[in-house]
Amino acid sequence: MVELLWTTYAQFGVGLELWLATALVVFVAAGCSALSLHVLSRRKPSGSAVAWIGLIWMSPLIGWSAYGLLGVNRVQRKAQRLLRGTPEPRDLAEGCGERPSLVLADELEHLAPLARAGDRITEHALVPGNTVVPLRNGDQAYLAMLQAIDEAQSSVAMITYILDDDPWGRRFEEALLAAHRRGVAVRLMVDGIGAMRGRALVRRLRQAGVPVGSFLWSWMPWQMALINLRNHRKLLIADGRRAFTGGINIREAYVHQGGPGEARDLHFEVTGPVVRELMAAFVVDWAFDEGEVLTEEPWFPALEETGHCAARVIPHGPDEDADKIAQIMFQAIAVAREEVVVVTPYFLPTEALQTALRAAAQRGVRVEVVLPAVNVPQVMNDVAIEDAGSLLLHGVHLGLADGPFEHTKLMVVDRAWTLLGSSNWDPRSLRLNFELNMEVYSRPVAEAALGQLDDLRSAVRWLTAADLRLEPFPRRLRARVLRLFKPYL
Repeated sequence: MVELLWTTYAQFGVGLELWLATALVVFVAAGCSALSLHVLSRRKPSGSAVAWIGLIWMSPLIGWSAYGLLGVNRVQRKAQRLLRGTPEPRDLAEGCGERPSLVLADELEHLAPLARAGDRITEHALVPGNTVVPLRNGDQAYLAMLQAIDEAQSSVAMITYILDDDPWGRRFEEALLAAHRRGVAVRLMVDGIGAMRGRALVRRLRQAGVPVGSFLWSWMPWQMALINLRNHRKLLIADGRRAFTGGINIREAYVHQGGPGEARDLHFEVTGPVVRELMAAFVVDWAFDEGEVLTEEPWFPALEETGHCAARVIPHGPDEDADKIAQIMFQAIAVAREEVVVVTPYFLPTEALQTALRAAAQRGVRVEVVLPAVNVPQVMNDVAIEDAGSLLLHGVHLGLADGPFEHTKLMVVDRAWTLLGSSNWDPRSLRLNFELNMEVYSRPVAEAALGQLDDLRSAVRWLTAADLRLEPFPRRLRARVLRLFKPYL
C-alpha cells in the first residue's frame, strides 16, 4: 500500500513533503474517527461524549493521550475479564433469585416499590426471617467476632480490607490459628493494598498452614490497573450460620482507649437465611483469588429463620455489578416520606444522587448527611463541602460530627429501611471498589442502628450556606480545583 502511494505521488510529481502531510492528515482523521466511534459505543453521558469528541478532533495529540489515560474504563474491563468463570452468588444460594417478591408488613408498605426495584436491580432475593444486631466500634464488634471464631465447630470464612499486625490484629491471628488447629476449616482473605501493614501477620498464618488469600496486587507496570481493583468488603461467617458485616476493619484504632488516631464505626451481627447469600459472596471472592470453590456442608449448612427482618445482600463492584448500589440508594431516596439519614466518611455522590437528595428535601423529607469533622484525609471534607453547596440551598442538612474519625457507613430511610455495609458515598466505592452491602426492611433494626449513633448525632454542627461563604478563599479554590478530579478521588 505504501509503495503504491509513493509510485502515484512520484508519477504526478508530488513532493515528499506533501505526500507526508497528506498521509498524516489521513492517519489523524482515521484515528479521530475510530476514537469518536469508541466514545459513542461506550454510551457515555452526552455532555461527556461531546467534550471527549471535541478534544479528540481539535487537539489530537492531547485528546488521544487524555482519552487513552482517562476516558477508557480499564478497571471495569479488567474486572469483567478477571472474574469471568467464577461462580454466581445467586446460584450458590440455592435459587434465592427465583423467590417471588415478599409482601411487606403494613408499616413498611410504602417501601414495596423499593423492594421491587431491588429485585430487578440486584437479581438477589429479599430474604425473610433474619436477625440483625448493630455493634458499635471494635469494643463491641471485635469481642463478638472473636467469640464466634472461638465457638466455631466446622468453618470460619473471613474477609477484611485492613488487617494490621497490632495487638487486636494478633488477637484475631491467635483465634484463627486456634480454630485451624482444632480442625475447623478456616479461610481468610485480605486486600493486597489495605493489609500491607499486616503482611508479617499474614505470613505467620500461612506458615502455620492457614489458607490466606491476598486480593490483587502487582508491582508490574503493565498490571498497575489492578491498584484500583480493591476489595473493600468486611465479612466474617462462623459455621455458615453467624455472620458479621459492616464497615469495621481490623485495627487497634477502632477500640477506644483514649489514644490518638481513634476511629468510630458500626458493624452488624446477622443470623438467619440471608447468611447463605453472604457466604455465597465470600465463595465468589475466594474462588476468584484462590481457584477453590467452597460448596461443601461446612460452608452452606441448612439455615432456619431466627427473626423477623427481611434482608438482601448487594455485592457491588466494577464488573457486572457496577452501579447497583448507587441505583439502590437512588430508589431509597425516591420512596422516602419523612426522613433520610446518611452517615459516611466520604461524601462525593454522583449528580444523580445529588438530584435525588435535593428533590427529597424539596418535597418536605428531612435529609441529613453527617460527615466527620476530622477526616482522613481532610481534603476530602473540603471537596465534599464545596460540592454540597447546592444541597444546602435546597434544604439538605449537612453536618460535621466532632470527636474521633467517624468511619461509619449507614443509610436509614423513614426509620424503617437500613442500608449497611462497606460502601462510602464516593466514586471509589460507587465505581471502583468491590463492596458488600445489605439492605434491611425493619423498624427495630433502623431504630437500633440510629440509637447506636446517638453520641455522634448529638455532636453534629450543622452547616449553612453562610458557613461556606466564610471559608478562606485559598481553601475554597483548592477544593474547586480538586473537585474537577472528583471521579478519581
